[in-house]
Amino acid sequence: MLESFDGRPPRVAETAFVHPSACIRGDVVIGDYSIIWPGVSITGDWGTITIGKCTTIEDNSVIHVATLENWEDNMRCLLEIGDYVTIGHGAVVHGRKIGDRAMVGINATVLQNVEIGDECIIAAGAVL
Repeated sequence: MLESFDGRPPRVAETAFVHPSACIRGDVVIGDYSIIWPGVSITGDWGTITIGKCTTIEDNSVIHVATLENWEDNMRCLLEIGDYVTIGHGAVVHGRKIGDRAMVGINATVLQNVEIGDECIIAAGAVL
């Protein structure tokens, strides 16, 4: 399901696949050939989420942009997920950046403001 939030609709590349039971809402950009599997929730309410090309977000993961960067000036946050990234089943990503060719393991949690570099592997069940 794709839905707008605060007047901002998701933008999904024509070559990307979003499973019908996934919920993509708000200011979300999904790149070419990326795959969003069943039960995934991606919410760009307080900022923008960009997902690069050829990235896979597996079943029941939750992706959410943090909060407003600066409440007084209404500066929105940015969560960038790079190209060729795999986010494992049930992972929660609430961070700031996941670099290219990185992997976030099954049921891992990436907390607010965390940045993960290129080619990093985050173990299953890890909390960062």
